[in-house]
Amino acid sequence: MPTAALSNPLAQLCDSSGFRGRNATASASAQLITLSPVAVLPSEACNQIIPQMTVVPSMVCGTSVGGGCEGDIGNPLVCNPQSTPVLEGLLTRFNNCGVILVVPEVYT
Repeated sequence: MPTAALSNPLAQLCDSSGFRGRNATASASAQLITLSPVAVLPSEACNQIIPQMTVVPSMVCGTSVGGGCEGDIGNPLVCNPQSTPVLEGLLTRFNNCGVILVVPEVYT
């Protein structure tokens, strides 16, 4: 996996896949894997939005509709620069389970 941040994070729209429960009480055995677009944010923006966590350049932070939820930790973030898919990180922190918020997810 890459050890540095994306070269141009503001221009990146990546994808994350997983079961993405709709809320914290959703069934742990979701039936379908979903693919969600993730808008990548610069680490400085994430540090302002999530002051209790320091997002360093080796982490990738982004927002998605619905966001991650219980059971989604470890979901992959794949970006597609120059038509070559690259695994950029794995989900390590998610927002409020399916609620559309501006709280980003963090991938390492």
